[in-house]
Amino acid sequence: MARRNVYSQLTTEELLRLIARWIVDVVMVLAAAWFLLSMLGTQVVMDGNSMRPSVESGDRLLVNAFPVRLGTLRRFDAIAYRDEESGRVFIKRILALPGETLVIRDGAIYINGSAVDDHGLFSSLTAAGSASEPLTLSDDEFFVVGERTDASLDSRFSDQGNLRSSQILGRIWFRFGPLRRIGPVR
Repeated sequence: MARRNVYSQLTTEELLRLIARWIVDVVMVLAAAWFLLSMLGTQVVMDGNSMRPSVESGDRLLVNAFPVRLGTLRRFDAIAYRDEESGRVFIKRILALPGETLVIRDGAIYINGSAVDDHGLFSSLTAAGSASEPLTLSDDEFFVVGERTDASLDSRFSDQGNLRSSQILGRIWFRFGPLRRIGPVR
C-alpha cells in the first residue's frame, strides 16, 4: 500500500496557514518556558570549588525560588544567595535554620543540643569559626557552609556571616551545563 503525503495535497494558502500556526505554537511554548523560568527562579554559574564534589566550578545551575517564598528551605539544601556588599552570587548548603542554636565542636555539628549527622556532605568542620560557641540564629537567619570546608568562605567567618532570607535566591535543583554533568543536584 502506497503512503500518501497529506502535505502535497494542500493548497499554498493552506500550507502557509499550517506553517504560521506551527510558528505561533513554538513561540507560545518558548514564551511559556521563559515565563515559568523567570517566575520560578533564575540561573547561576558556580565560581569556585567550595561545593565540590556536588557542584563544580563552571557548572550552570537552575535555582528554584519557590522554597524561599513558601518558607520551605531545609537543612542541607544547596542554595544560591547574593552577597549584599559585593553583589556576587554564592552557593552553599544550609546547616542551621532560623531560631536554631548551632555549635560545632571537634568537627561535630550540634543543633539545639543534639548531634546532627551531615551524611558525609562536608569534608571536615575543624574550623568552627563563629560556631565554636553556641550561636542562636534569629527568626530570619540561616547558617550556611560549603562542602569543602577548607576552601569555603561561609557563615563560620565574620566576612560572610549568617544569611537573611532576603539574600537567598533559591534552592539549587538542576545542573544544565556542562553537558557531561547534566542532571539534578542532590
